[in-house]
Amino acid sequence: MTTTVDDDEFNIIEASFLAASIFIKQAEVAPNGRIFVHCHAGVNRSATLVIAYLMKEQGLHVLDAVRQVKEVFS
Repeated sequence: MTTTVDDDEFNIIEASFLAASIFIKQAEVAPNGRIFVHCHAGVNRSATLVIAYLMKEQGLHVLDAVRQVKEVFS
């Protein structure tokens, strides 16, 4: 299963938050669930979607979510 968000300046990423959140949540609860979130254009859309997920599903403040993402990707 995959989901995509167009990597261009005309795409409104907020419209993808719910779909991405559902996709990540399904992987999270699946047996041996794993997910790979990446961005082809390198414009931080992948990190944005993960941060939005952490805020929505885990109730993290934006700064805490950013910090957690930075820790994983560093």
